Amino acid sequence: MTDMQVAKLDKLKKILLANYSAKDLTTLGEWAEKISGVSKVRAGKNCTEDNYTEISINDIKEDGSIVLPKDKKFEKANKKALESQRLHESDLIFGFRSKIGKIGLVSEEYGIPVVGNHGMMRIVFNLEHKLGGTSPYVRSYLYQPLIRSYLNSMMIKKNGTNVLEPETLKTLPIPTFIDTGSESEFSVMFNLTREMGEWARKVEESASDAYYLQHKKGPELSAILSIDHKLLEAMIDWDRKMKALGNGFENVLNRDFQES
Repeated sequence: MTDMQVAKLDKLKKILLANYSAKDLTTLGEWAEKISGVSKVRAGKNCTEDNYTEISINDIKEDGSIVLPKDKKFEKANKKALESQRLHESDLIFGFRSKIGKIGLVSEEYGIPVVGNHGMMRIVFNLEHKLGGTSPYVRSYLYQPLIRSYLNSMMIKKNGTNVLEPETLKTLPIPTFIDTGSESEFSVMFNLTREMGEWARKVEESASDAYYLQHKKGPELSAILSIDHKLLEAMIDWDRKMKALGNGFENVLNRDFQES
């Protein structure tokens, strides 16, 4: 790490200890068996395996679920490389170039080998943390504006592109809690907040559709709209305030870390 990166890491630790009701800080490296970029599986000799599939960032949904590509053929892969890069239940996978984007959570053991493409990074948790709430907790933690801002500010330029190094994730401080259930509770609450924001966006879209329908078929819908109007307005206002608050918070953090 450079001196500037060390200073940013120390600053993040102070912020976390000051703002979380945590008993201590650990690091992601303490919970992970492996954090590394995905290696190519179609390289070298002895490429004989074709019963597998490969995912990209586009196959990760906003909620972290992974949709396996259908009817997509890949060149034969090296068996040893395929087993080494194979995704397993509780793994996290995401892109690490330019910025941190969507993070996929492997929720099951797939029937055939599934690997990420060469532009992705994988977090494999150790045996102690493979089960329970650790994986969704870490995924939620990596979505926080403070952590996103920190990780993006720690990227280094390689071949003209900003990339996140595995070492940055290994040293990432994470609050540990006295209550063993707090990690999974945090994950549930954080995801619930994200889902509420998405729901509010859909409510706003529905409100627009409803006003259009009222204009066309006013008498039939006026009774429903008179009941729902105040609720819709309140949800739309709440969504706008949350977006403004989140954008403002992230802008301050980005500026703060960039100036470090």
